[in-house]
Amino acid sequence: MSFLAGEYLFALMGLLVPLVIHLWSKKEGKVIKVGSIRFFPKQETKKSQSIRLHELGLLVLRCLMVIFLVGILVQPLIRTKKNRQKHVILVEGELWADDRFTLIKDSLIRSQGYELRLLQKGFPLAEEDINVQQETIHYWQLLQSARKLEADSISVFAQSRLRAFKGKRPKVPYILQWYTVPGNKTSEFIAEAYHGTDGINVLSVRTSPDVTHIRHYVINEAGTAEVKSKEEGGNHYVKTDGQENWIKANVPVQQRIYIWYDQAFTEDSYFMEAAIKSIEQHLGIAFKVLRQLSSEYQETGPTDLVIWLSQTSYPGGSSKSIVYAHDPVSSMIIQPSLQSEKYYLTNKLSYDVVFQEDLIAHLLPLIFDLYRTDSLITALDKRVATSDQRKAIQQNVDIQGERSQQAGIPYFVWVLFAVLFLAERVLSFMRKQ
Repeated sequence: MSFLAGEYLFALMGLLVPLVIHLWSKKEGKVIKVGSIRFFPKQETKKSQSIRLHELGLLVLRCLMVIFLVGILVQPLIRTKKNRQKHVILVEGELWADDRFTLIKDSLIRSQGYELRLLQKGFPLAEEDINVQQETIHYWQLLQSARKLEADSISVFAQSRLRAFKGKRPKVPYILQWYTVPGNKTSEFIAEAYHGTDGINVLSVRTSPDVTHIRHYVINEAGTAEVKSKEEGGNHYVKTDGQENWIKANVPVQQRIYIWYDQAFTEDSYFMEAAIKSIEQHLGIAFKVLRQLSSEYQETGPTDLVIWLSQTSYPGGSSKSIVYAHDPVSSMIIQPSLQSEKYYLTNKLSYDVVFQEDLIAHLLPLIFDLYRTDSLITALDKRVATSDQRKAIQQNVDIQGERSQQAGIPYFVWVLFAVLFLAERVLSFMRKQ
């Protein structure tokens, strides 16, 4: 037997407490009232000292209470021998009809009698005509739910996509083997498209099991060999050969950007304006940029972005803003704040800061919302997690055939503890101990 919280075994030293109390307690002598002691003969008194335990029943009750309490705290684990016979194979739905998995399905599973289930909510038994659910998979949550299968070992066949490993790494009470069956090829999907001065600007996500990156390129309205284009209802739509849905090419609204600065930040304002001009050239669209002294600040109506380069507090309202707030320990030149659409410029600008901290890359998604690419990458990412990233924590599993199971505290134990406590209180009151 082992214990889940073995450190509480030190509480057994509490058995010394009732023992010491009983050793120090003295039994009261009987008082006999007499009329006079004048006729009692004088005798020499002898002092003797001995250690004796009184009220043994009460002592036993108190010791049993301590032992019961410690037994509840340590949460015993009972090791039982068991021949592992239940083996479950969980296969991701997208792999069920994959030719690469067919060989495994026919040889390993059918010949050895493994239990085959789908890696999805509820873990349904996999049959030839089963309806595979199209759902977002979170591997850690599914492995945690797999406890209810009561399997001794589980083998998982999955694409092991990095985006599906979310949340806390689980602790599992079974032997887990993970097999990765990655996607066949590199895929490219158009995520966003918009009209620019030189044609249709395309943002595409190119992803493979090894790497995912975003490409930005310009095509004409007739399309290219890689990108198909069509016009419908006065709008242009684009897609790649392997893409099902057409993506509408948006017409971006001209952005209004205000730069307010102190005299001490004049050079910073020029760097900021130059960075915005570079973004204009990269995107192929024009912005309306105004640069003014902060001492002349006034409300300017609807504004897409305000850049405040001053030591004084920004007096503006709810517009998206970048406010100077020096932070020497920050690792980012533009740091998000706790408030929505509020950002901090953490350092004064210079040639070195602009290039080393990559100011343009930080400004781009704030100025042009289509470049907020986190959601695009998450939806299309095919990168495969490494072996360390997909390793769950195996808990209380012994490959020699023994399994540790937590012994739940039966109801009668609590009842017995309550009876001992009441008996100790009553007996202590009656004995005046």
